Amino acid sequence: MREEKIINLISKIEAIKEELIKGINDIGGLFLKDKYTIDGLFKNLIKGLLNYGASRIYIYDNKGMPLHSNIEKLPKIDPALLKTKGTTKLKAALQLDKNKKVAKMGLGCDSEYFCVVSFENDPKNHVLVLIKLLIRHYSSLICFLSKRNDFACRLALRLLYNFDRDTYMHSYRVKLYAQELAKSLGFDDDQVKKIRLASMLHDFGKLFIPPHILKKPGKLDQDEFEIVRRHVTKGERFLRLMGMTDDEILNVVKYHHEKLDGSGYPEGRRDLSDICWVFQAADILDAIQTSRSYKESLGIKFLKDEFLRMRGYLPDKVIDATIDFIGSDRFYVCRKRILKKQNSFKPSNSINDVFEFVNKLKNENAGLKREVTLYKKIIDKEMKELESLREKMKLNKHNVEFVLLSSLEKLGKLTSVVVFSNGRVVSIYKDPVDLEVLRHCSEKARNLKTEGKDVYFEYLTTRNGFDICAIFEGKPKGVTPSLKALIESLAF
Repeated sequence: MREEKIINLISKIEAIKEELIKGINDIGGLFLKDKYTIDGLFKNLIKGLLNYGASRIYIYDNKGMPLHSNIEKLPKIDPALLKTKGTTKLKAALQLDKNKKVAKMGLGCDSEYFCVVSFENDPKNHVLVLIKLLIRHYSSLICFLSKRNDFACRLALRLLYNFDRDTYMHSYRVKLYAQELAKSLGFDDDQVKKIRLASMLHDFGKLFIPPHILKKPGKLDQDEFEIVRRHVTKGERFLRLMGMTDDEILNVVKYHHEKLDGSGYPEGRRDLSDICWVFQAADILDAIQTSRSYKESLGIKFLKDEFLRMRGYLPDKVIDATIDFIGSDRFYVCRKRILKKQNSFKPSNSINDVFEFVNKLKNENAGLKREVTLYKKIIDKEMKELESLREKMKLNKHNVEFVLLSSLEKLGKLTSVVVFSNGRVVSIYKDPVDLEVLRHCSEKARNLKTEGKDVYFEYLTTRNGFDICAIFEGKPKGVTPSLKALIESLAF
């Protein structure tokens, strides 16, 4: 009898072990399938939790505002309930049975978000372990994305400030107008923050337009105008490559020249978000008032009439809110702030402002046309390399080996590639590896002399935790940042 109990207990332990292994693999699979947006992560997190027996899942920000759930109606709650240890009051606020099991964990950096999970039946201990592992896994990635968004914004604004002051000041003016229009239309704090960022970044793509076209003093011809129109798609694409993941901000960058009647560009879309339409009104408001290289200033007295003519191109509620704003004290305050900002600007340093610098030299010496052409070629080359890198990062498991070997062979005489997972060898590509070399590889040695040959090792790690040891005969070249990014993206 005792032996049977022991056998049954061992069987149960084996079953739990198998379930844990499957759960960990599932978590890894969800991670690899994630679209790198915070909303995409929330949706996949909910799918993963449902797989482990959760009945209701609630995701809130740290202000108690509902973000995602697997149920239709999600109530707003007191943020203090999310930050306290107990769950009794939280269950009452969510109208949950007080006898039901509820788990609550923070998500992101400094608990920007909270995930609340309830169960119909009490989960087993090992299932709770898997759930905590899954939530922590997504929490770290959400934190990473938040920081990456902030970095991309700071970098893009610094580039605008240093390379094109006119576009930077235009973006600053639009930001002030857009945030006031957003507040008057009842946008919440997060939406106002997004429209401020989108306003500062909307013309980022103009950095990739040839300066002799962007700064042309006369009217643009049809070919030149087509080139300028590309700034919306270039801006959206390069912000994504720099790490920006917020789709609402990126949509403003890409679609801020669309019209309600479908006559805009780049896609002729009509179904835009309220943030996009409000931004467009602010952009037009600044364009009417500001002298640009291709358009004379129209003056404030024409503003209301101009916006009345916009009916059919912008939603009526946005037009009405803009006309009210023009006649308010808030508009006067914005213009005073803009004037103060402009007066605080020091004269543009031509060495920092590359666009102005190139055009100045071009006007002074026609022989510099070759340098301007070279500048354009460099930009085009970088764009092609970035586009190629983005395509390569979409690779699936069938061609991982080809990309890995062809990339590393560029560094020198590659003999073998060993892939480790948790200290164990999972794959060896190219030539077989003898035990001595394999031992040095696992110990992360830098080089080895064997059979009269100098063997060198290069080490890389993929995003899903695999360690790669590349073995070369002779000293290889250094790993470039683009090659490192490509190999880190591979999924084994």
